[in-house]
Amino acid sequence: MDLKLAEEWSGEISGTNSGDFFLQINCTKEGKLSGLLRINDPTYGLNVYKVAGQFDGIMLNLVGSPTASDPNTQLGNIRVRGALQPSNSIEGNWESAISTGGKFSMTPHSAQKETLKNISSDSVGENNKPNTSEKTCPILAFLGMETWKIFSAVAIAIITALLIKKFGLNPLS
Repeated sequence: MDLKLAEEWSGEISGTNSGDFFLQINCTKEGKLSGLLRINDPTYGLNVYKVAGQFDGIMLNLVGSPTASDPNTQLGNIRVRGALQPSNSIEGNWESAISTGGKFSMTPHSAQKETLKNISSDSVGENNKPNTSEKTCPILAFLGMETWKIFSAVAIAIITALLIKKFGLNPLS
């Protein structure tokens, strides 16, 4: 199964700031992401960031710079790093140039039920490889759900083995 990253996400931030956010992203043929992040913080109001980065199929890395906010609010450039979860959400950490930071969690917007969307069969080209468009990340185009399931199972097995070896813990018992 060939896949692409969803374009609209809703989520929450916590830490030094809290609130809800909406992220719109586009993916180029080269696998680069760009978009707009709108954060609604109950204390500091609505803040908008222009973001850019990459998604390699597992890890999301974004950097952003503020484009709009309340004039009395101090903002700094942000860095976001998160990982795709088996639940099709992305979770991770965020930090800013003004020393704020915390955790975030996001899921595909309700209009898009899955994190990774199927590429239609008419987008398959030579050698059964997908034709990429502006909205298809080439890296993701070569991943399949089976690959993701195998990766997840191996990661869980490694973590379990490390917990047992290091701490004598068995999280499965």
